[in-house]
Amino acid sequence: MLTWSDLAFTVVAEVASIYPGRGKNGTPEVLINAGIIALAREPCKAYGGFGIVSEWGRDGVHTPPTGPESHTGWTVGRISQEHGILVWTDPNADANGSDVNIPEEELLQIGQKVRIWPNHACITGAGFGWYLIVDGGDEIVDVWPRWRGW
Repeated sequence: MLTWSDLAFTVVAEVASIYPGRGKNGTPEVLINAGIIALAREPCKAYGGFGIVSEWGRDGVHTPPTGPESHTGWTVGRISQEHGILVWTDPNADANGSDVNIPEEELLQIGQKVRIWPNHACITGAGFGWYLIVDGGDEIVDVWPRWRGW
């Protein structure tokens, strides 16, 4: 059975701006510096977003306990060429439109780096000239140049 730890490809993005209350049910939306060029333009069939924000670098946040189709947390909900908008996704949220409370440890800050699991590793990977290989944490142990050509 596949788990989140089987996903090896991530994209690091920076939080550029936060828009309090602009999202569904009064949640914030978060502008990041990764869009179509970094993540690809196809939404996922399982959840309708363009990537899911991993728990990396966020104390108190844990690996999702479910698959993407019932994931609660930050997802890349909209994208433009160079930017993405993170939206809070909660399939269990109150459907009557009342405000949703995001756990304190999930709140993001301007300048914070986040790691995103993109939907399409092949398309995403094609946009980068090299890949930083990490040890499962933050230490870079190798750099792989991307092969070009067939």
